[in-house]
Amino acid sequence: MFKGNQLTMIGRYKNDSDLRNITLLLKGRSGRESRSFKYDNLDFPVRSEDNNFLPRLWASRRVGWLIEQIRLNGETKELRDEVTDLGTRYGIVTPYTSYLATDGTLTSAPRESVQFRELAKSAPAKMKDDKGSGAVRQSIQQNAMQANSMVVDGVGVDEEDRILISNSKRNQFVGAKNFFNQSNVWVDYEFSEASRLPEFKVKFASDEYFALISREKGLAQYLSLGEEVVVVWKNKVYRIVK
Repeated sequence: MFKGNQLTMIGRYKNDSDLRNITLLLKGRSGRESRSFKYDNLDFPVRSEDNNFLPRLWASRRVGWLIEQIRLNGETKELRDEVTDLGTRYGIVTPYTSYLATDGTLTSAPRESVQFRELAKSAPAKMKDDKGSGAVRQSIQQNAMQANSMVVDGVGVDEEDRILISNSKRNQFVGAKNFFNQSNVWVDYEFSEASRLPEFKVKFASDEYFALISREKGLAQYLSLGEEVVVVWKNKVYRIVK
């Protein structure tokens, strides 16, 4: 880093209950000098929908770092699986999930599907590009992700150079969730039959439907996708049907 540059740190916290009016003390060194910064009256809620962009921002940075490790040290199953999961969960184009940028498709069991595994197998060849346009593209994407660049989802960017998957008829990123259209049903990527979470079936536009939205206001943005939606919310599955 050079003098005058800004350092942005992104992380996650976990707590069992809402924490209010917390004092955060940040300590470090600047050259030979010890520095400390105190931040008062901070809140750390268990769940907040106010900054939905942060999970995707964190995931983009994390994916950039993981890809760098793969390029420098070689691919391992753990690195590949984490890149694939983060890319699919947060709608980030990676060598393992680039197919989502073109068709947005995913089978009903995304994390276990044969198609998903076969597409991921072709990624190592792309990762090994060390010259030519392939290497340049890999370098640009990796650096952009590590710099937290989120602007390449816009108009005028070549499909191969995108970092974020554009919303389409088959793929929608809403709030902090990625949804895939499966037989005209918008399915939350987090949903898995194997998880066996309690499931609630609610008829679209029924009294129960509007009562649910009134009670769980954070669900409204996801249910606005359409008349048939499957979403995971607070360790429960809500299945909206016609």
